[in-house]
Amino acid sequence: MSKKKNKRRQKHAKTLTREVKFVVHVNDDTLCFSIDQSSLQIMIENNDALNSQTKTSYQREKGEKVVNLTPTNPQKTFIMPDKSIINNSDMIFVVDTNTKIIYGEKKSFAAIIQLKKVIKNYQMALMHFVPFCFSFTCKEKQELVSIIMLIRIIAKSLIAQEKKRIVIVTDTELGNIPKYNTREIPLYGSFYLPDNITIAYASADTGNDIINDVIKKADKIASMLFAYFKEKELPANTGETIPNLCSDFQIIYPKNSCVKGNLSY
Repeated sequence: MSKKKNKRRQKHAKTLTREVKFVVHVNDDTLCFSIDQSSLQIMIENNDALNSQTKTSYQREKGEKVVNLTPTNPQKTFIMPDKSIINNSDMIFVVDTNTKIIYGEKKSFAAIIQLKKVIKNYQMALMHFVPFCFSFTCKEKQELVSIIMLIRIIAKSLIAQEKKRIVIVTDTELGNIPKYNTREIPLYGSFYLPDNITIAYASADTGNDIINDVIKKADKIASMLFAYFKEKELPANTGETIPNLCSDFQIIYPKNSCVKGNLSY
């Protein structure tokens, strides 16, 4: 490798920071914890943590860039975000929404990818597939509309869904995610996050963790849908709306589009 290339790589090298945050009630000034060196699980020994999160970030000239932010159970917190999500959920969905002009109006396409836990080489791993995608007309808050509509579909189609721990990964609303998860603020209007659902953040621009890789895939799928439906007719409206925000909502299944729905790593 030439010296020039090596210097360029060093200049653009990113030093990632993994940060774990606990919100706790403590009786004194000391917080005791231990770390399992093999699994990198962090265990609070005084057992009074209210909630916790893991954050991956790096510093740049204009400030901190957050790569991913993962809410966790304080009793099942891992330094690595992928392990935290696997051990703190029963179902994982990744959502990315792109909005462009099509048919003479702003149209949004949302790619939905579901992550499924499997055993690979005697360890827990994640596979992903596309169960469906969305199309809708919306003036603002398109990413939140996709999340709300996904939650509605989960509630209607999944038996006993309220008993499952569900994580939805998005690449937007980073500053509000902790408040959404503690139900301090609604996603929109009077719609609060259900108790069994939490939102995690992953950047589509950077990061090598699984959730970052999959959000990048979702972004590509949303772009593919735009290109495909420039030439094809959209499915019929479902009748679903969010008053004063979202209309013309369609569900797009893989067999009716350019998207492959098969399981893959």
